[in-house]
Amino acid sequence: MSQTIVSPITAALICPNPKDGTSLYRGHGPFGRLARAEPNLHLHTGTAEAGGGVKWSWVDFVNCDLAIIQRPAGPPHIAVAQMAKDAGLPLWCDFDDDVTAVPISNRYHTAFPKAQTEACINQIVQMADLITVSTEALKAKMGNKAV
Repeated sequence: MSQTIVSPITAALICPNPKDGTSLYRGHGPFGRLARAEPNLHLHTGTAEAGGGVKWSWVDFVNCDLAIIQRPAGPPHIAVAQMAKDAGLPLWCDFDDDVTAVPISNRYHTAFPKAQTEACINQIVQMADLITVSTEALKAKMGNKAV
């Protein structure tokens, strides 16, 4: 049996890179399809910046009902998550990979300095109301909020 959203809901959808493969599979891709299928779900994807980037500030959250952040791992993600929490929003964090274990042979190894990344993820996990993960290993690592 399918359920529909009765009242309109606006979700802040925060993706580190809205155009990358992880967003296609765990961010804008699935939530875009869901929003097209569910007329009472609206997505807010930040404020566009000159040059094609996206900026988040407190004003982006005032008309939202929840915040969804895909693969948060660094200081900018903590700042955005904190803004969402300061606005009183439930925070849903999604992790599809353990970025604290990127092997040295991977070209993105330096993008995730282990100590800093672990500290950031731990702080974000504490703020999260819900955590979704892609594997049982991530579920065990993220704790009792993880599904």
